[in-house]
Amino acid sequence: MTKIVIAACQDCTGTFEHLHRSGCVPKRCGACRLELSRRRRRAWYEANREHALAYAARRWLASRPAIADVACEDCGAGLSGGRPRYCDQCRQRRVRENKARYREGQRATLRAKGSEYARNRRDTEPGYRQRQRELAALRLKEHPEAVRESRKRSYERHAESRRASRRDRAQRKRRAIYQRDQAVCHICQGHVAWADFELDHVVPASRGGSGDEINLATSHMTCNRRKSARLLEEMV
Repeated sequence: MTKIVIAACQDCTGTFEHLHRSGCVPKRCGACRLELSRRRRRAWYEANREHALAYAARRWLASRPAIADVACEDCGAGLSGGRPRYCDQCRQRRVRENKARYREGQRATLRAKGSEYARNRRDTEPGYRQRQRELAALRLKEHPEAVRESRKRSYERHAESRRASRRDRAQRKRRAIYQRDQAVCHICQGHVAWADFELDHVVPASRGGSGDEINLATSHMTCNRRKSARLLEEMV
């Protein structure tokens, strides 16, 4: 006859329910039985570590047989033994590249944190700017070549970003003037397509005209060439 029996665990001294079908009742609850099984497996592994590692290696080699016609994904060299994607040389090279990328990322993070720290000091610490100027002058006096080389490297490092920033500003300026004039040529009063759009100086630069937006207007490419360095009144 099947019935539920309330039994006491001999390890944790707690009680647990057991579905009693036979004449025996377990001495431990489910959690204690699981923990006992783990301890026994761990003890066996510690006592037979070399045997366990050798057995695991044999199983891994059996599940991943050697493949003769496999090539390295980078250099195309033949591979064998398991299923590697790269040869030893390419693997070591990729490890070096990954470490270099990681170090560069760490340096960028430190530079960003250092810049934030310097900004905070500039805003909160009195006399910070003056001390930095004095230190810069002292470094330039003691190590002029090193300072010039450092400035040159910094300029070259940021040159491309400055050029990109100037291009972006010029493009935003062109688009703002194009939208301000509603794509109408100020010379012939015709519609100007974006592909045929040019900025024209209302007062030519050769006559002292500025490059401000108030002196720039939308024009066709042909109209701009026809106007040349003249005023609109002189074209009539």
